[in-house]
Amino acid sequence: MAFYLHTSNDIERLAAKMSGLLNEARKSGPDADPFYTETVVINSRGMESWLLQQLAAPKSFSGDLSSEVNTTGVQANIRFVMPNDLLNFGLLHLDEATHRWSELGERVTDLFDREVLAWRLYHLLGPLPDTEPDVFAGLRAYMIREDGNTDRRRFQLAREIADVFDQYEIHRPEMLAAWRDSRESDELKHSNNAWQPQLWRSLASAGGQSRDQRIAAFLKRYKSTQFAPGQLKRVWLFGISTMPPLYLQFFRALGQKIDVHLFLRNPSPHYWLDDERKIDTIKLQLRLAELDEATLDADALESGNSLLNSFGGLIRDFLGEILEQCSGGDEETGGLADPSDSALFAAEPPGPSTLLGALQNGIFNASNDGQEAADCQAALSSGDDCSLLLHDCHSRMREIEVLRDQLLNWFNSDQSRLPRHVVIMAPDIEDYVPVIEAIFNRRARNAADYIPYTIADRTAAAESAVVQAFLALLKLPRLRFRASEVFDLLGVDAIATACRLSEEDVTLLQRWARDANIRWGIDAPHRKDLDFEELGEANSWRAGLDRLFGGYALGDFAAADTSDTAFSGIAPFNEVEGSNAILLGKLAQFIDDLCTFRDRIGSPMPATEWCTLLSETLDRFFVGDDSTYADIAAVRHALENMTNHAAAAKLA
Repeated sequence: MAFYLHTSNDIERLAAKMSGLLNEARKSGPDADPFYTETVVINSRGMESWLLQQLAAPKSFSGDLSSEVNTTGVQANIRFVMPNDLLNFGLLHLDEATHRWSELGERVTDLFDREVLAWRLYHLLGPLPDTEPDVFAGLRAYMIREDGNTDRRRFQLAREIADVFDQYEIHRPEMLAAWRDSRESDELKHSNNAWQPQLWRSLASAGGQSRDQRIAAFLKRYKSTQFAPGQLKRVWLFGISTMPPLYLQFFRALGQKIDVHLFLRNPSPHYWLDDERKIDTIKLQLRLAELDEATLDADALESGNSLLNSFGGLIRDFLGEILEQCSGGDEETGGLADPSDSALFAAEPPGPSTLLGALQNGIFNASNDGQEAADCQAALSSGDDCSLLLHDCHSRMREIEVLRDQLLNWFNSDQSRLPRHVVIMAPDIEDYVPVIEAIFNRRARNAADYIPYTIADRTAAAESAVVQAFLALLKLPRLRFRASEVFDLLGVDAIATACRLSEEDVTLLQRWARDANIRWGIDAPHRKDLDFEELGEANSWRAGLDRLFGGYALGDFAAADTSDTAFSGIAPFNEVEGSNAILLGKLAQFIDDLCTFRDRIGSPMPATEWCTLLSETLDRFFVGDDSTYADIAAVRHALENMTNHAAAAKLA
């Protein structure tokens, strides 16, 4: 049992090594079990999708990467989790009992969980104590405004502070321990952030243990236990480029009882971790001597590869932390096992024949001897090198258009290249999704130049129509009830199914609403609440529905009278007849339900009542099928979590 570190400059080689070790572990050894569910820790769902494809692909590389290679094209029974999920699962076992993974969503045991912390802070921010000096003056000034949204601002502030404290728990546990003992620095006491330690002490005094305290308790108790959390047999960590020291201690502790494999991408097989430190040391010496860096030879400030030093900071710090914690090992968390994976690095560095190859070669060798610049200049002088291109585009749409053209050119230049060989990265993928769908879906799927694609790492709120519609319902008190907003809701399959409306029915109702001049607003009182009292009821839902029902009730009489005030000041709309009245009734019922829900959520209520109301709303407005059932279940689970978090914070 050990903590293994596998490094390579090629992530595909790391995936192949993991595949081999995984297959070998399932077939042989003391813990061999083909029905055991492997636990793989990743840092994003995009990495999960990519890694699953790599593990299932029947492939191998030159070099003795593993004695076991997957040749079936199938990989199953793998549980992908985030680092925080595995940590929380391990902390469930502080009672030394065996727990199931499903209990993570069933139990709220951590009073310092970020969501619970937000509710607790919301409670504390209400009656802020008077202090001398008044350290909470800034918080009060933010929450108390003339717009009357004090409670909303209070909750927003509570969530922001909870996020900050959650990061402190992970990255600054020593500072929080000092705050608990009132040992904050004098500088902090007289700064604008003097309220932070006081709030933290209020939280700590109310009970519970922060995450750093629970991890310390786990590490201490874990040494004496005879089983791994949840009967884990091994853990695989892949594609994680950084990790807080507390988390690393946790995984090293697991390595005392089970095999823990960390697969880390390292750009160079050479030792380069101290290159940046050497430069910092020289600069510090210059500052101490009150000398300008310009007085020093430029070569003296260059140690290692400049690109590697600039962009490899996360990996450098993480590798340094691993080596520092694991050097020699210790009784509490164990050392580092050397798997001797020299074959994982490419047998030869990338060739410098292209601009990209020259840069990769310099990074691989961690060198800055001038050869890299010469290779780059030689590649540029050829005039036909396209290995590294920069495109300056005036909009996101133009970016995606250029991207598609470049991909088509790249595929056409080599028939062995496939779409699955390409990964495209963006700073915020949600900003690009509409443009990607518009550009890449211009061609039919069976067209020769169609490029198949998938979009990963999207949030549930952006990817799920059910979640988006549910969030839209929560915004009803602030909406104008535009006709387009209402029919956008009816355009969601789960809502249309709940209203027993087909796509053709929604289209017909939308045409009736347009022809009846329904534009926005429920009625005159609603418009008055929005400061549009002078507009009255014209072109509102109430006026439009009166016209539609009046036309159906009057029938032929409405058709014969073309005046604008044929019946009690209402101009009947006479296109609704026969069985179509059922559709009109369904629309009127839907509008009435929306108005009722809007009125109910306009008043404050306890968290348990909120959960009950929102659950009833979910049942009323959403009926799932095979494609939407999981999304509806996710919303219901989130509502249950909200109640559990509020209950843990004693606000239910």
